[in-house]
Amino acid sequence: MASKTISVTEEVYQMLKNLKLPHESFGDIIKKLCEEKTVKNLLTWIDSDPLWSDMSDEEFSLIKKNLMREQTTFTPTQVDF
Repeated sequence: MASKTISVTEEVYQMLKNLKLPHESFGDIIKKLCEEKTVKNLLTWIDSDPLWSDMSDEEFSLIKKNLMREQTTFTPTQVDF
């Protein structure tokens, strides 16, 4: 598998190191964090969390539409870990 080298600040390195389990690589942690930040995961959580149960289908559709629009215009520089 090909790999790339990236640079991170010491602060970000320490944050990643604190999240990492002994058997995980830094790549594993970055992948996990990226996968958690998806619109699909957010929509699944909203749809299944009881705190959102009083939301109408129309409200949910509006949220979904806005999240999908944001995902298409999202740039990685907006990620705030």
